[in-house]
Amino acid sequence: MVFQMMQKNTEKVCLRLELVTEAIEVGLWEMDIVEGDPNHPDNSFVWGDAARRMFVVTGMKRNSLTALIVW
Repeated sequence: MVFQMMQKNTEKVCLRLELVTEAIEVGLWEMDIVEGDPNHPDNSFVWGDAARRMFVVTGMKRNSLTALIVW
């Protein structure tokens, strides 16, 4: 019961964050750094839609090091 309430609360908070982020058009992105090296070729990226619109060249692979380099 407690877990379900916490899960529901988490879902509400996530939805609010998503709505606020869209409303203010913040370009969120995230990079997982491998071995502490920000230039490591295996680093992975997650780009929010607004960040992709602001920084990534149209048609570029969604999560790529090339996109970061171009930026």
